[in-house]
Amino acid sequence: MRLSSSSRQLIIISLSCLILAACNHFKAKDTNEKKSQVTGPKKKFTVKLPTDWIRKISDRKSVTASKDGSEYQLIRVSYLSHKKSFKTIKEKSNADMLPSELAELMIAKIRKSKLTRYARIIENKPASIGGKKGFRLKLSFKSPRGEKYLREVYGVTAKKGNYFIIYQAPAKRYFKQHKGDFNKTLESFRLSKKTKQF
Repeated sequence: MRLSSSSRQLIIISLSCLILAACNHFKAKDTNEKKSQVTGPKKKFTVKLPTDWIRKISDRKSVTASKDGSEYQLIRVSYLSHKKSFKTIKEKSNADMLPSELAELMIAKIRKSKLTRYARIIENKPASIGGKKGFRLKLSFKSPRGEKYLREVYGVTAKKGNYFIIYQAPAKRYFKQHKGDFNKTLESFRLSKKTKQF
């Protein structure tokens, strides 16, 4: 069956549109990848946050992303000086602390919070953060409404302060579902080129 000249032109135009659409799709993907990288307050660190999460600079010390905009399901990356890291428990950290010692201070800080006062510490293990030895805590607690939540806290000490990376979500609904997003954020954590504290 031979196609008419007008039919062939229509096919060529349709194919061209499909090719352009495919190109635009990949360009959009590349753009989103670039937008996922965020520089922390005072340019202390860079990290890649999930592109489909609500993102915000919550204050001068942290970057926060939430899937639904609530404070109960979030990824938070923060930097705190040794003087301010454990202010609520009236303790100070230092650059010579072992990861296990830093973890114990974090547990004490968790116990001081009204929300996590009765949290159960599920795991307390060594971990690598940005290429340096740190700690990893996993804990469970209940919200004021009685819903069970899980939280992972990664921490590492540096010359002038500490870096903490937190993932928190409802245990039944979202924790496992979005754990992959958090793992990618954790792996992407880097100190800024101008910040040489490790």
